[in-house]
Amino acid sequence: MTFFKKRLANFTAGIATIYVGGYSQVEMKERYDRVEDSVYATQAAMTDGILAGGGTSLAEVWNDKACDKDFADFLDLLKTPQRILKTTDKTSEDMYNSGVIEPFLVTKTVLENAVSTASLVLTADVAILNMSNFYMN
Repeated sequence: MTFFKKRLANFTAGIATIYVGGYSQVEMKERYDRVEDSVYATQAAMTDGILAGGGTSLAEVWNDKACDKDFADFLDLLKTPQRILKTTDKTSEDMYNSGVIEPFLVTKTVLENAVSTASLVLTADVAILNMSNFYMN
């Protein structure tokens, strides 16, 4: 088998080796974590599909006229990623065509975890917060 046939077999079999290096142990660990996150995001995108990134898909839910206006405060929170990234003038199509995408599974999991945490806080009688994280010198 020639060299190119072996390489083609490796690519079609789904096997790849990614070498990650750096100048220090901390830099190598940080780069390794980034590569690992990228691999998992790619796997999630391949199984469940992709959405336009930058929170534009969540903002479209907010803009949907079919949404109940009784949940306006909750729906307003869906625009938070766009406000943080300052992409309010971009549409989903613009973000998608620009190559800014995210896996559907990630967006779904984030939304499920946010709703779970919100329901826990709303149904609790007492909540203790670490306010030192909110104040910066």
